[in-house]
Amino acid sequence: MSLVTTSTFDVLHLTWRIANSSMHAKTEEVHALAYLACILSVFCEQPAEMWGYRFAVTGSGAPYAESIDTAIERLAASGMIESAAGTHRLSTVGKTMRDSTATHSDPSSRLPYLDAAANTTLALALPVATAAVMKEPQLRTAVELAQRRTLLDAAGLAVLEPHFDGLRSLAVEQHGEAGDTSLFATAVLWLRYLRAETLQE
Repeated sequence: MSLVTTSTFDVLHLTWRIANSSMHAKTEEVHALAYLACILSVFCEQPAEMWGYRFAVTGSGAPYAESIDTAIERLAASGMIESAAGTHRLSTVGKTMRDSTATHSDPSSRLPYLDAAANTTLALALPVATAAVMKEPQLRTAVELAQRRTLLDAAGLAVLEPHFDGLRSLAVEQHGEAGDTSLFATAVLWLRYLRAETLQE
């Protein structure tokens, strides 16, 4: 799956999912949920580079992927996304493309992570979920140090590993050695932890 196809599918799918709960998806919401989906794939022991595109942190402390912006621009230009004032929704053509593409093997393998990320907005509400993503430790460190840096590199993964270990341990504690808990439940638990940790500071 090419970089453009990967990010294009992610934009189509996340825009479609966000629009199910609100009329339009904001650009920063698409970036944040795509980043969360990527983190969830890493949690499931997929190499970060296998996601298909990389993220960096902006000066405001938000996750950003250039290929996501490129995909949004191309989808808008092709009429698959209707964009206005930094918000987006799928057109009828865009919905058809998402539906047909979702059955392909590469996109379908991404759906568990994309859907788990999108579903957090049902448990926490969209603004709360995306704000919690911004409290991810790499993003917070970059803001504190006023740095723009690549996310989910070796140093970033080392920072996340204790969080992953804690989530895995909790899954075993609650569900036995099989750790049979949904990716959605794991994502919601982590976002709630990040939000609570910040509120306590």
